[in-house]
Amino acid sequence: MVKDLRFASDVAQATGIQPALLPALRTIFDEIVAVGLGGRDIAVTRRLTAERAGAVTAGAGTPGADYAEG
Repeated sequence: MVKDLRFASDVAQATGIQPALLPALRTIFDEIVAVGLGGRDIAVTRRLTAERAGAVTAGAGTPGADYAEG
């Protein structure tokens, strides 16, 4: 997904368009990769967004900590 968002950013820049949500999506997916959840299902985005908004308390204060690998 990160690769696709980077490609979309490159195309947007090359064509002069400014997709409203693209920067936010890139930030969210970059964070998912940074915390080691890049291989998880896309549903992890909802949980991380809720954690970031303070709606969910993650284990040990680490974004996505409630997601065990496996």
